[in-house]
Amino acid sequence: INAEYGEIDFCIDMALRVFVVSCLMMYAMATEAPRLSNWMEDLMPVIGNLTMRDMAVINTHNTASADLTATVSDNCIGMTSTESAALHDLTALKLNPVGKWIQLWAKVQTLGMVDQLNAGMRMIDFRMIWTAPFDKGSTHQHDFYMNHRTESVAPAMSYLAQLKAWMDQHPMEIVSVAISRHGDDTYPNTCLLYTSPSPRDS
Repeated sequence: INAEYGEIDFCIDMALRVFVVSCLMMYAMATEAPRLSNWMEDLMPVIGNLTMRDMAVINTHNTASADLTATVSDNCIGMTSTESAALHDLTALKLNPVGKWIQLWAKVQTLGMVDQLNAGMRMIDFRMIWTAPFDKGSTHQHDFYMNHRTESVAPAMSYLAQLKAWMDQHPMEIVSVAISRHGDDTYPNTCLLYTSPSPRDS
């Protein structure tokens, strides 16, 4: 139990959540099932006055990991800059079998981000690292890439562009994005939370 909550507050909070879920279930049984890609829009009569903090939404761990390569990120967390740059260079040259093993461990999603959004996910775990491209050496020009020890095929901005395009097509949906930067001691972890504006705020 969170130190800020007492047992009574926790019980009230849980009872309210159960009540909201029960209302959603009764609404769903009485009407056509909501579309996963537009479930917030379809359930607006029930959830219209709730905040994101009042709802339980689906979050995926390391959302972009389906697109990870076998190239270890240079500046990889848990390694020195020298170690991670060496592994990056070896895997970029396809000379490091460890990169493939790390990739298998790091891929925790089988669906791409847009497919996850279409399946109902509404909270993105957006992990980035400052690194060279997966197919270039560690001295090549750096950019932010998605990361889970190994790096994504495309730069991080391409995933944000995908998210924007999806949001433009689904204007009544709200998506929270937890953005974190990962790296070695030179690039310490930071975490920021961004939430798209509510359609009701426009």
